This record gives sequence, structure tokens and C-alpha cells, in this order.
Amino acid sequence: MSSYAPVTALVRGLDVLHALNTLGGDGGVGAIHEMTGIPKPTVVRILETLIYAGFVSRISATKSYGLTAKCMALSNGFDTYDYLLRQAAPILDVLRGRLVWPSDLAVFDSNAMVIIETSRRIGTLSFNRTVGSRVPVMATAIGRCFLAFADSDTRRRILADLAVSDNPYDALARTPDQANKLLDTIRERGFATSDQEYMSSTRAIAFPIFFNGQVLATVNVFVIADAMGLDQLIDRYSPILRGAVDEIENALAGAKSGITVPTADGGAAMGISH
Repeated sequence: MSSYAPVTALVRGLDVLHALNTLGGDGGVGAIHEMTGIPKPTVVRILETLIYAGFVSRISATKSYGLTAKCMALSNGFDTYDYLLRQAAPILDVLRGRLVWPSDLAVFDSNAMVIIETSRRIGTLSFNRTVGSRVPVMATAIGRCFLAFADSDTRRRILADLAVSDNPYDALARTPDQANKLLDTIRERGFATSDQEYMSSTRAIAFPIFFNGQVLATVNVFVIADAMGLDQLIDRYSPILRGAVDEIENALAGAKSGITVPTADGGAAMGISH
């Protein structure tokens, strides 16, 4: 937990940048307002400030705003999972062609799962989860999967952090016995599921991606609940997803680069190191 109250103006500015990115780097005040809930006059002031700082530009022809190349500098230091993505991308492309339904590749960050690759596009199935989106750990298949297969110390730290979270989706962490029972079941089964707990209209399964005995990421497939039951989803797609994970793990094992795996306490453990 932070020792200081958050700087609201900064948080809102970052929310606006994230909204513009989600909108494809080009959006109007109304669209940003709808996405963030920030009042329109405040959105305008934030955009003007971001223009002054060089991160946003005004697109006069459409009365909208766009991100500038300066935003790319914000990600220069975040290369932890670059090699994972390079190894996984071609395998995931083939996977998505076989699945038909959307899938995400996610990693754990601080207190949530972060989508680092996804097959869904803006408007697809009305679920606009994009690269960079943060989703809860306890209510999603990708989050439960990571937590179940994390080492015991990491799992304990994460559960302790989530237990004091005010996010209703983290509520299960406040009952450790129930949480650990669920995680034990996932480890025994080898994969995690979610059945309309996070998104009421979807079901999902997720598998862990390991390297050197550590869970590095998780990958899922989700379907519309009306289209398929959970048992059918497991029977039809778990073998395909499991096969893709095996391919990714083999690709990572043969890698000749390095990747640092962040740990729950903010430290780092070495993953790929050849």
C-alpha cells in the first residue's frame, strides 16, 4: 500500500493517455469522456496539458486528438517480456487460427494481470480489452492460473496483498482457506477456468507458461457463455491450448537471450538466461 495519497491530476492524465491508446491513438473528447468517466472540461484541460508536454497533438481536420511519437519513449525501459513475445507471437498466430475464439497472453504485475498480447480487436464481441489492460487476479482464468502455479512464497505474498484490496473481484483472497482450495484444484487439474465470474457473458480456460520452473505468463481462450458450456470448452480447446503452451515453452528453452521475471515483492528472478 502507498504511504501517500495519489496525485489525482496525474492519474487522470494517465487515464486519458490510456484511453487514447485504446482508441487506436486517435479520439475525441466525447469518446475519452465515455471511456474514463472524466468530465469533458477536465478532459480538455488534460489534453491541452499533454499537447504542451508533447505527448498529444490536435487533429484539426477531425476535431480529435492523437498520440505523438514521444509516447513511444515511455516504453523504452519496459523490455522485460520482449523476448517472450517474439518467441510466442508466431505460435499464438497459429493458435488463434485454430481456436477461432479470442485469446490473451498475460503476465502478473503488482496486483493484477496485464495483457501483453491479444487477438481481440476494438469492438470484437463488445469486449475492448487491449494490450496493457489490467484485469483482476482472483476472478479471471489467467489470474487464477498464474497464482495457482506461482511458487508458495510468491503466492502467499500476492494473496496477502489482494486481501487488503478494495476491488470486489479480489474478495476471495480475504478467505484464504477457500482461495487455497481453489488454487489446489487448479494445480491438480493443470489449468484454470472462469465461468461468468468476471464477465457475466463469458467463460474461459487458461494454461501457465513455465521457464526454469517458474510460471512466466498465462494464455487463455474465452467464449461466449451462450455459445458453449464450460465442459464443452474444456474438452474442445484445452488440448489445443496445451499444445501451444508446449511449443512456447520449447521455444523459450532454446532461446539465447535473457528475460527478467518480476516477483510479487517488486524484486526480480532470472528466467531465460543462456
